[in-house]
Amino acid sequence: MKIALTLLSLTLVAGLHAKTFEGDLTIAVEADGESQEMSVTTKGDKMSIKLPELGGGFALMDWGSKIAKIVMPEQRMFLEAPAADLAPGVPEVGEGEVEVTNETKDILGFTTRKVIFTSGTDSATLWMTSDLGSFTMMGGLDSQQAPAEFRQAFPNGALALEMIYTDGEESATVRITAVNPRSVATTELEVPKGYSKMSLPDGMNFPGMP
Repeated sequence: MKIALTLLSLTLVAGLHAKTFEGDLTIAVEADGESQEMSVTTKGDKMSIKLPELGGGFALMDWGSKIAKIVMPEQRMFLEAPAADLAPGVPEVGEGEVEVTNETKDILGFTTRKVIFTSGTDSATLWMTSDLGSFTMMGGLDSQQAPAEFRQAFPNGALALEMIYTDGEESATVRITAVNPRSVATTELEVPKGYSKMSLPDGMNFPGMP
């Protein structure tokens, strides 16, 4: 299972035209017997993602324009491609069933509520809080696509602090291990001035991506 796929069910934290989370998140991912940690800075529909595979570089995602950029500070260069290229082969969220339970758990000092999502052999258990606004790694669902039960339970949107995903054969766990709400400057989510754009050869994926 590609690590990108483990982030798929986080799209359940639909924006719902609510206030979105702004600040920094540290996200730990465990899948295929491997673990990975990423640092995310987000504001609105833009975010910066720092991954170990990128060395000192980072990815910039703009879900408004659906453009992704890999920034390489040492070379003072960046690559640009459709945002979907960061997760090749990941299917869109299809129809499924959502169960919002009354079970709660404290995570990082926030009260979360257990949500179970199933679609065929795929299932995800998410612990979601409405205390931080909405957040989505991969574009998310709009207010019309989000299941009615989810909209009723989280009218102002929600953020998954923990998620366990399985496709019937493999499983993955995603946990947010640190949260830092703050005001993010627009320049933090842009390519620094003076960087040159380079083209990605046909058939090649972004460096550090599956």
